[in-house]
Amino acid sequence: MNQRKAGAVLSYTSMGIHSLIGFIYIPMLLLFLNKEQFGLYQLVGSMIAYLLIMDFGLANTTTRYYCAYLANGEKEKQENLLATMLILYGVISALIIAAGIIFFHFLTPFYYGVLSSADILNAKKMFYILLFNAAITVPSNIFTAIINSRERFIFARCLNICNTVIQ
Repeated sequence: MNQRKAGAVLSYTSMGIHSLIGFIYIPMLLLFLNKEQFGLYQLVGSMIAYLLIMDFGLANTTTRYYCAYLANGEKEKQENLLATMLILYGVISALIIAAGIIFFHFLTPFYYGVLSSADILNAKKMFYILLFNAAITVPSNIFTAIINSRERFIFARCLNICNTVIQ
């Protein structure tokens, strides 16, 4: 079976596993967290999700141009593209951290009176952890783009499945 067909099969497998784990993960999370803590986790997660939008779909752009340069054998342009994207992703990570720090300082005033001080403290802890995760995750998108550009779909989809299961 070639990379594309196997990649397609693994993509559907990944979606199925992701859905199945969602059905298992949420009840387990509710078992370990109470409803308030779970709601807090969702609130903080949605804030971080807004910061992750700063990726601007650059992984798809990287894939597109890297594929074009790869097909034309333009090695120097491939290297320049990757260097540019690495710098750009570094800047985006810095912006995510800066915006995250700003959001972090507004957590207490914004949610004062709505959340208890213990919940605000827990939200800040969660926020720091998820912000750190976001700052690391965004630059790793360049590697996913390279793997997809080189049509290593089996590896990419297996990595995605492993990531979902390990989560």
